[in-house]
Amino acid sequence: MPSPYTSLSWQTCLLSLTFPLLALARSTLFEHATIVSYDEANGIPLVLRNSSLLITNDRIAAIFPTSSSDASNVTADFERIDATGDIIVPGFIDTHRHSWQTAQRTIAGNATLAEYITHWTNTTLLAEVYDGDVMYDSQLLGFLEAIDAGVTTIVDHASATWNEEVTRAAHRAHIDSGIRGIFAPQIGTKPGNFTLQAQFELWRELQVQSQEQSNLISMGLAYETFDIGASAEIEQVVEFIRNSNATALETHFVGGVDGNENSPSLLASLGLLNLSTPVIFIHSNSINPTDATLLRRFNHYISSAVGYEMSHGADLTRTIHISDQASLSVGTNYAQSGDLISQARLWLQRGRDQLYGPERANWRVPANNPISTNQAFLLATRSGGLALRRPELGVLQVGAKADIVVFDGTAPGLLGFDDPVAAIVMHSHVGQIKHVLIDGEWRKRDGRLVDEGVEQVRQRFVAASRRVQRFWTDLPRPVLEGQWLTGAPYSRIQQCDVVRGTGTGY
Repeated sequence: MPSPYTSLSWQTCLLSLTFPLLALARSTLFEHATIVSYDEANGIPLVLRNSSLLITNDRIAAIFPTSSSDASNVTADFERIDATGDIIVPGFIDTHRHSWQTAQRTIAGNATLAEYITHWTNTTLLAEVYDGDVMYDSQLLGFLEAIDAGVTTIVDHASATWNEEVTRAAHRAHIDSGIRGIFAPQIGTKPGNFTLQAQFELWRELQVQSQEQSNLISMGLAYETFDIGASAEIEQVVEFIRNSNATALETHFVGGVDGNENSPSLLASLGLLNLSTPVIFIHSNSINPTDATLLRRFNHYISSAVGYEMSHGADLTRTIHISDQASLSVGTNYAQSGDLISQARLWLQRGRDQLYGPERANWRVPANNPISTNQAFLLATRSGGLALRRPELGVLQVGAKADIVVFDGTAPGLLGFDDPVAAIVMHSHVGQIKHVLIDGEWRKRDGRLVDEGVEQVRQRFVAASRRVQRFWTDLPRPVLEGQWLTGAPYSRIQQCDVVRGTGTGY
């Protein structure tokens, strides 16, 4: 029987050749761990027990059995980490998040999508309370929350970029956080003198800053009105995308009564699917077979924010059919936790429920499980890297980027695990994450974020959050009557109350 390590490409044959050189570099060796790598031949996670993982600078340099002779070649110049009982997995990849909304956390636990669009994300209102300082602190704390939860890469859909000040602040927070990611400011019609050309000029400036100041951050773009925007604006945006060298383009594709008909079919008609820039279609609840075929043909992905979509009653029945071109996201952490494990778990159980349903409705008992935990794990890791066309992200393989997460396998909720993938997908939580490394650098160690300025960030964020939440508390919530933006009428939904009587639960 061949060794499972033979599928890890070339690490075993080059191990002895690289060690003399690696002694001069920054290196960390995790030993005696359970490592979840990836089996390219079979397309499934590859579990390696009692194994070692060597990081040198920003890359994974070797993976080998801890008990092998290779272990003796590691010199004392390496920092050795005893990972006995631990589970090492790739960093999680979130392909769509509005990190700026972190300061609004908890105020919209009972909101509707209509209220979210017309109220909580209304830039005219936001401009009254969000200045550059508030934007910076909200963004930065949001990124730190993500790192704490093992998210090592984020596509930050910066939708609250209504002027130059807040756009610069949001970008600076992304760089300062130490997270890997794509900063994607949303361009389009803005208030005041922040014209489309001014947005293009600022974008180019931030692109240069990203290249000069960080090897972790690149510039993407977001645009939301390919479907209903003015033709002259759309032409300018398309031309800019073609010449920008953006690392990702994001657009919301929801459809139905909610609007946002930015479908793959529409973008194909604009010539945007055959570019080198990966396009991420957010939500994609109205996707059809033609759209799915285009995604596969041109290799673009959707981003499913399952928890957020379920909270607003979105139709999730179609996206299961394009899971091979899907990735996961939190969407916004103003209304839910910022970890991606929860989203993977929700996606898995929601998908199982959908596929089981027709059989049970026909009085048949399912004899097999339609979706394995492996699939949820891969969506949260490898699929995110593929969505960004970064195959070196989201996997633990030699040559891959050293973005890793270490779970404490001795924690009560994980102790005794046999299947580490099931342990992470079904049983883990943020409190069990011991270590997080991004680009080979420690970001969380022994359960604590390592940035020396974290306490100052916390203090500033509390002040910013109180300011923002006081603003919204003092502002009357909108009365949703008549018609929604698409012309669809509003309706009142029957409410559920777990207490007997005539109450509504509110």
